[in-house]
Formats: sequence, structure tokens, C-alpha cells
Amino acid sequence: MADMISPAGGISSPDDMMLSLSSLGTLTATLAYSLVKDYAKNEPPSESTSRILNVFLDHLPLDGSAVIANDIINKKDDLRQLADHYVSSILIPIRAGGGKTPKAISARPGDDIDGVDDIASTITPQRHDQTKLKSDCLARDGNCCLLTRAYDVNKADEILSDEERWNTTTIATKAAHIIPFSLAAFDEPDRRYKAMIWEAIYHMFPDIRNFSPDDINDPRNVLTMWPALHSEFGKLELCFEPTVSLPPSHLSTTNKDMYKLP
Repeated sequence: MADMISPAGGISSPDDMMLSLSSLGTLTATLAYSLVKDYAKNEPPSESTSRILNVFLDHLPLDGSAVIANDIINKKDDLRQLADHYVSSILIPIRAGGGKTPKAISARPGDDIDGVDDIASTITPQRHDQTKLKSDCLARDGNCCLLTRAYDVNKADEILSDEERWNTTTIATKAAHIIPFSLAAFDEPDRRYKAMIWEAIYHMFPDIRNFSPDDINDPRNVLTMWPALHSEFGKLELCFEPTVSLPPSHLSTTNKDMYKLP
């Protein structure tokens, strides 16, 4: 099995990853990695199942990694279908961003559809109010791109003096959604498809189960960002990592395996 890139940025093998599983606090993850390793021994070269499952184990938040580990153990006889589900229900829709998302999602093996039906019956399509959202987020973010700290060019023209503008780096910015706005925008024929995506999000990210499509334009889900970096963010080519000092996040490139998955 190919070497993996650890969350800390170093290169490690799956065996090394097993030695650092104390952060997950359970033997469940150790067993999950072992099952994936065993699967990889007979995996065809053209198949990405083990790589996909390892990426999700390695890079989701701790509660999400625990969910993935349990999925792998419970679906150990259907790991390829499980990996296909992760890609079709999470990676492809999120990377599609503002573009047209595919309409086929591979089912999570063995699961019923009650959760999807419940979500489909309650979600409502949202409208994109970029002007107000950008204004609110600029006010919160000090009129700057959160990543580059460069000043929004329009706000600079509006409120800075000539001398201040001369000494300030300015760029165009946008209100960039973390969970893509496209996941909350749909016509009636797409309702169930979007509900399947939200069910997968809630399954893999338990901490945000109180976040619904109705909250998609909440400033908590939006960052003031330079459009070029937002494009990279949407393709999963960069991410934020939590820090213990200010600023509260810093820019980090993701594992290249994440955005090159099928």
C-alpha cells in the first residue's frame, strides 16, 4: 500500500499511522486500518478503495474518523461500495461547488433510507444573497481576506484615506461558502438527491448535525476570501487547520491524495 501523508504533514506508512492512533482513543480505528490494509493486499492496481478509505480515516475530524472506522468494520465485506459512497456523496458534490453536480450517489451498503426521507421532507431551497452576505462578513473580518490579510479593494476606496490606500495591499474578495451554497440550492426534482448528500454530511461530520441547508448563508459558514484561493479551497487543494494562537486558523495544503481521488 502506498505511503500516506499524515495530518501533521510528514510521510508515514499505514503501519506508522496505526502507532499514532491514541488520538482517536479507541481500538476501533486500529481494526479499521487493519481491515483496509488486508483489503489492499488483493486490490487491483486500477482500484482506489484502500486509498480512499485511508484518506477519510486520516483527515476527517476525530468524531468523523470514528464514524468512518465503524463503517469500515460494519461493512468489511463491502469496502469498495463504501468507498464509492464516500466519493459520490461527499467528495464529488463538494468539489463541484458552484458547478452542476452529478445526480448519482452510490448507496452506503446495508443502510436504510429513513434518514434521507426525513431530510428530504424538511429541507427548503435557499437563495444566494451575495451582496448582504459579503457586507456582513467583511464587517466581521476587518474588511480583509482572512487568508492573505489583504484589504478588500472596494472597501479601501470607500473608507481609507489616500495615504492609507497607498500603504495597503488591496485585492478583490468574495464571500466564500465552506459548505458549498450549491448543496442548498435545488429544484423540486433534485430534492432527494440533495437530501442524500446532507445525510452523508451528517453521518460523517456529527458535529454539524444542527446545521441545515437553511443555515447555508449563515456567516459561520462563510469566509471573506480572495477568489483565486476560494477556487483552490473548493477543489480541496488547501484547508484550514485549527491553531491555539491568533489568527484562529492558518493556511495549509491538504494531502494531495485527497483532491486527486476519483
